[in-house]
Amino acid sequence: YAFLAGDSLWADARKFVPIPQCAKDISMTKELSSGCKRYLATSEKARLQWKLEEEFKRFESQF
Repeated sequence: YAFLAGDSLWADARKFVPIPQCAKDISMTKELSSGCKRYLATSEKARLQWKLEEEFKRFESQF
């Protein structure tokens, strides 16, 4: 996703540490916190990274 505009979902991508605004949301399946929603609204890159994480969760839940 390096070519996408905006900041990353990850504070440390190598260790999969999410940004503080979404840290609690990354492991939950509930509705996003307002802080995380605002952050994702400002970054195309973070939105697509979030979507990919959701797809990973859905896939992994099948096994």
